[in-house]
Amino acid sequence: MSLGMYIASDHKLTTPPQPESGDLLSLNDLKKLENHTSVISELKTNLGIDPKEVDPNEKMFVFLDDDEEAFSVTRDRDAGTIHQYTDKPYIYSVAIYDCQNFFDPFSDYLQSLQPPFELWKIGEGRFEPDDLKAVRIDTLNKQNLEKLFGFDDYLNPIVGVYE
Repeated sequence: MSLGMYIASDHKLTTPPQPESGDLLSLNDLKKLENHTSVISELKTNLGIDPKEVDPNEKMFVFLDDDEEAFSVTRDRDAGTIHQYTDKPYIYSVAIYDCQNFFDPFSDYLQSLQPPFELWKIGEGRFEPDDLKAVRIDTLNKQNLEKLFGFDDYLNPIVGVYE
């Protein structure tokens, strides 16, 4: 199961600039690389992505330079699972490129946004409204975000509400 992280709001949000490095690649694109065997095996080891469960044509991978951003935020216009959980008109997908250095810059980014907004972590393709955990967020700091979005587990869908 892949996890989705989102920001949902009643108003448009400012998105951070996108990294300028490589294009998005599909699993089929990765298979064309000279070192494809090691790259694909690292998907499972380092990212927890099982290549057998990925649409081989979906463009979802990118190679980043070491000095690139730890995350990106892009407007999500697809009618995916997140739209079953929230009726907010503006949904933004959060892509994490560097788990080790994610929370500090993400906290800074969130503090620059106009509240209110919701922070979501859900299992893609699984609508579990009875298991949804809602948490009120008073402070957008690293510690609170780590509690909300911890990377080590997925027990239930969760939403953090910041007002």
